[in-house]
Amino acid sequence: MQLKNTIKNKKKVIVTGAGGFLGKSVVLKLIKNNYHVISIDLKNPNIKSSNHRYFKSTVKSFFLKKKIYNIYSIIHLAADPRNDHYYLKPELAIENISNLMIILNNLKKLKIKPSLIFSSTKQIEKDYLTGNSGPYSISKKTCEELIKFYSKNYGLKFHILRLSDIFSKINNPKNKALNRILNKSKNNQNIFIDNKGHNFEYVNIDVICEGIIKILDKKLNYKYINFYGEKMNIVKLVKKIIKYLKSRSKIIIRNSVNNKIKLKKDKILNYHINKKSLFDSNLNLIIENELKKKMKIICFDLDNVICKTKGNNYKNSRPDKVAVNLINKLYESGYYIKIFTARYMGRYGENKKKVKRKTLETKNFLKLWSVKYHELIMCKPSYDLFVDDKCYGFSQNWKKNLKKLIK
Repeated sequence: MQLKNTIKNKKKVIVTGAGGFLGKSVVLKLIKNNYHVISIDLKNPNIKSSNHRYFKSTVKSFFLKKKIYNIYSIIHLAADPRNDHYYLKPELAIENISNLMIILNNLKKLKIKPSLIFSSTKQIEKDYLTGNSGPYSISKKTCEELIKFYSKNYGLKFHILRLSDIFSKINNPKNKALNRILNKSKNNQNIFIDNKGHNFEYVNIDVICEGIIKILDKKLNYKYINFYGEKMNIVKLVKKIIKYLKSRSKIIIRNSVNNKIKLKKDKILNYHINKKSLFDSNLNLIIENELKKKMKIICFDLDNVICKTKGNNYKNSRPDKVAVNLINKLYESGYYIKIFTARYMGRYGENKKKVKRKTLETKNFLKLWSVKYHELIMCKPSYDLFVDDKCYGFSQNWKKNLKKLIK
């Protein structure tokens, strides 16, 4: 069976591991940049686009059964990225090497060879520093050496991307450390740390996708590119999360490792990451987005719901203690609390810039009244009546009720 070139004038890219955390983001970025993507994975990325074709297959099965031609590039991401998982299943390392060998031997036969973009890992350097290489880093290092060999002997064009820890502003894997820390903090459970010297180096998934597009567009010509994030100590990260969530979790240090060996730097491009994309700059947003996924969201108006206000005399508003106590109980029970207010919208003629200047004043009132909440949203439009299917007390007979009201 052959892959037919049905999409004219579009460069075709094969992505292995397309259903994974990084893979799906890469596929979406490629489609957005007008590439035609062939996705390979047992897990369906569920992407609907005329520029996308999904094959439910292992890497081995796909490359052994299908003839590959007119392909611009192969982005090989398929591999379990959990280092600790390889200690339980070291045979995964053999699978990593075997999958790559199948791809390399396929490329060797082609007269016009697509470029190969291979995702490797910073774990290679970390294991070198500790002098304790595990199956994951060994397999990735072996793959890097095999790619170099095939490049030297068969003219393969390649780019090796060494990745550190990856984060997303919106959706992070449940089985990775960041989400495990968030869950334990949210549930006020103790957090055990075996190595207080461990540093995460979270790099934004959008930065990696952007870098891959630059490689494909020939704006990055380096063979070796490091996508390394900013260093954040594990203890510092856990403390930040506990503080932000106002959690009662305790940090328990069980062991400590300190390595001071320095690795010689090769001629490798360390990909530039702007400040807005750094992990620490996005940590609060990440926490909020992860909480939203796990909690039911309840949105409250402010004036005459949480507090008693006459007209727009906000400075003399008084808290409704019963309402505040109820909202605080919901907050403590795990609900995500939003406060949506139209304060000052009428007074300033719905000028949002002027209204947003009153955000701090409004937050100070909520703090004074001891209201627990996750998010304050200003600039709710001013109105006399609001109809919404998620309003408390909403009825499907709202049309009849409204007609009676306006008579």
